[in-house]
Amino acid sequence: MAKEVGIRIEGMREFRGELRRADGNFPKELRLANKQAVADVAVPKVKANAPVLSGALRGSVRALASQTRAQVAVGKASVPYVFPINFGWPSRGIKAQEFVYSSLAKASDELTEKYGDMIDRLMRRAFNS
Repeated sequence: MAKEVGIRIEGMREFRGELRRADGNFPKELRLANKQAVADVAVPKVKANAPVLSGALRGSVRALASQTRAQVAVGKASVPYVFPINFGWPSRGIKAQEFVYSSLAKASDELTEKYGDMIDRLMRRAFNS
């Protein structure tokens, strides 16, 4: 079924605590950095590889984030067919057009670099170094 593709950063919990102690607004900025990195790098790659018939599927790709994670969301109530298109549905004659995970895999290096730069900038601002 669905699987998670991600990057785990050791020490992030401690980093969030230090940001909170430095200034109460920095955890919000961390969430925004998480979302911005995914929105700038991963979302365009998933959109570019999404199959297009009406464009609704491509239009449903978006970035979601919290302080602890960021993710690419695909689909919504008006686009409930993401899983059959991505993973296939053999009994209905729908072939898999796996585009989500392959796009994220292709974006991983660029995403890691972008996220690292954003965290570095946030850290420098928070700790004045």
